[in-house]
Amino acid sequence: MSATDTTTATTTDSVAQFAADLRRLRLDGGNPTLARLQSETGISRTVLSDAFSGKQVPSARTVDGIVRACGQDAAPWLDRRDALPRRRAEAAPTPPTPIAAPSMPRSTAVRLAVGTFAIGVLAGVAATLLVAIPL
Repeated sequence: MSATDTTTATTTDSVAQFAADLRRLRLDGGNPTLARLQSETGISRTVLSDAFSGKQVPSARTVDGIVRACGQDAAPWLDRRDALPRRRAEAAPTPPTPIAAPSMPRSTAVRLAVGTFAIGVLAGVAATLLVAIPL
């Protein structure tokens, strides 16, 4: 990773940008196939593919394996990776306040539950009678 990449990484980094830089590193490292990376790192192709996709922060082991397999020093990449979850958590929006479900009187809820149960019992009895009585 060059000094320019490190500067950019510390100011405007995201999981997607990190993954894009991993893809660029892979290309610069001779574009090894996922199968070759898997044999060199012991990391599954699925995990490697996920690291290159940017869907989530890859594990430190995955980053270390990819970077070393591409012939680079893993330390700056691991530092950058370690900073991603904190930056991602800080940028995460506040979850919306849940909307309360409409309430109903307890007696209505009980009647509804008993009625639903009764319909289920009647359906079961009807199905049993239809199967038990030859037509």
